[in-house]
Amino acid sequence: PPYEFHTEVDGKDTIVGFDMEIAQAIADKLGVSLKIVDMSFDNLLMSLANDEFDLVIAGLTADEERRKTTDFSDPYLESKNLILVRAEDADKYASLDDLKGVKGGAQTYNNCVTYCGEETTVGLAKVQDLVMELEAGKLDVVFLDYMTVLSYADAKEDLAAVDLGIPETSDGYSIAV
Repeated sequence: PPYEFHTEVDGKDTIVGFDMEIAQAIADKLGVSLKIVDMSFDNLLMSLANDEFDLVIAGLTADEERRKTTDFSDPYLESKNLILVRAEDADKYASLDDLKGVKGGAQTYNNCVTYCGEETTVGLAKVQDLVMELEAGKLDVVFLDYMTVLSYADAKEDLAAVDLGIPETSDGYSIAV
């Protein structure tokens, strides 16, 4: 949340969220029906290249490497990274220097390694898995987009959002086509 997530709608598992609303608006504008394909983030661009679907909208940044093989829209949302921590530990992190050597987690392609160090960084494909590892004490911090961090911190009183002024490395989120 809030980009794309599973929830029950009318008794049926449904993928909803901000990105899904944008995808629906695009489908409506084109006069086509929207079919959502749920898959691992790691496989999205390869599956797009294999014509398994027409676009990818999943909090995706259009970095130099991805632009070599994929076309992108203009950014539709600016990105900013925060860290998600256990609420009891929120005061431990006041600057980027406080992250050195802590057990950090991030989704694939995130910049956690830059701040925590390669030997203490865990990369997982699903945000939910990162949050469970954090809550279980297996991770100290999780690097995520600010809206995702704020959603989890708001929904779970045992978690807190911390803004350390992590420098942005992208122009924001774009749609891959």
